[in-house]
Amino acid sequence: MPDFIDRFGEIGPDGVKFLSSSRQSIITSLLSAGTFVGALAQAFTSDRFGRRGSILIWSAIFTIGVAVQTGTTFSIVQITVGRFIAGLGVGALSAIVPLYNGETAPKALRGTFIVLYQLQIIIGIFLSYILDLATHSIENSASWRVPVGLQLLWGLVLLSGIFFLPESPRHLLGLGKEAETRMVIAELNGVPESDPLVEEIVEELNFGIKAENEGGKATWAECFSTRNNLWKRTANGMMLQFIQQLNGQNFYCTHTSDSIADFLDRHEF
Repeated sequence: MPDFIDRFGEIGPDGVKFLSSSRQSIITSLLSAGTFVGALAQAFTSDRFGRRGSILIWSAIFTIGVAVQTGTTFSIVQITVGRFIAGLGVGALSAIVPLYNGETAPKALRGTFIVLYQLQIIIGIFLSYILDLATHSIENSASWRVPVGLQLLWGLVLLSGIFFLPESPRHLLGLGKEAETRMVIAELNGVPESDPLVEEIVEELNFGIKAENEGGKATWAECFSTRNNLWKRTANGMMLQFIQQLNGQNFYCTHTSDSIADFLDRHEF
């Protein structure tokens, strides 16, 4: 994308602008930094404002971040700050949305929804590559503004769509709103409120919430306590995530095209 390099690149010794590896790293890494912070921050909003309200908040933050990036003219600072803000939303939503799916979906569909969530991520990456390929030769700023700005569409879809979805039954029951909980469960399962299935799910949720409350107020330190080998569960979950990232998937998604282009420049066939 020549226009992007012309706006945000540096002048090389030969007088030609180029996008240095340091600038590429900053632009790329600040999104990941934002996702790290957002994934932690959502733990405070999802309980205070509910799953539905939290999705609304972080969708708005993501949309603002994309708007900041799209509106950039020549400021490398603005585009990196926008990347960080968008990353906050990406990280938070990556944690909240699967949680919301798990708490609202009927038992028979929970696994399917989680699989579809991951599948949609891969499809989104694939579509982004196609869009980049289609716009990279445009000579003006549309070559990069279109791929970046199109994210606004998905942010607005999530922002508007969440208004038509119910709150998590588990969250509602935790707040003592049993009547609303029964109504939501019945609606999600397509049965009347008097159906035995509704009573069964309410009892299960009550049992789980009661067990949590009897354990006292949870703290971050409790994740690493020896009680019931909680530290082993935490370590297992953390290692799975670390290993997933250590396989280099973010490198493949972000720098593969640059690596191939560099290889082709260095070798003639």
